Amino acid sequence: MSCGVCGFTREQDVEITDVDDAGTCKTFKIFYNISTTAANCTCKLFERKGLLCRHILWVYSGKGVRSIPKRYILSRWTKNALISDRNVVDDNDFVNSNQTNLSKVWSEFHETISLLKTVPDVHVEELCRLLV
Repeated sequence: MSCGVCGFTREQDVEITDVDDAGTCKTFKIFYNISTTAANCTCKLFERKGLLCRHILWVYSGKGVRSIPKRYILSRWTKNALISDRNVVDDNDFVNSNQTNLSKVWSEFHETISLLKTVPDVHVEELCRLLV
């Protein structure tokens, strides 16, 4: 990664790391809580898009955190999230069984199609004829 520490302070349980990001030519502050392993970055990528930024991942790597804390794994990024009519629906929301089954079928279909990259072209042509 293109990050490097350019400053570091500590206030009680919070370590504040200034991370220089060569990719964006900017410096960001990462606030890392030692007791909870919670981290916030001034780039606010997680708050805006629900994705951990490379700055936090870089600090986690330096701290020896080997798995992303559960608070940062939103249900929409897990295999339990359902896609229905272009809306992401969490398992906890009410979804009828028809939508759930359709979502599973689409998931299996896409996974199967991705496997076609490894089969001979003849088989792909046969599949195309069957689908038409």
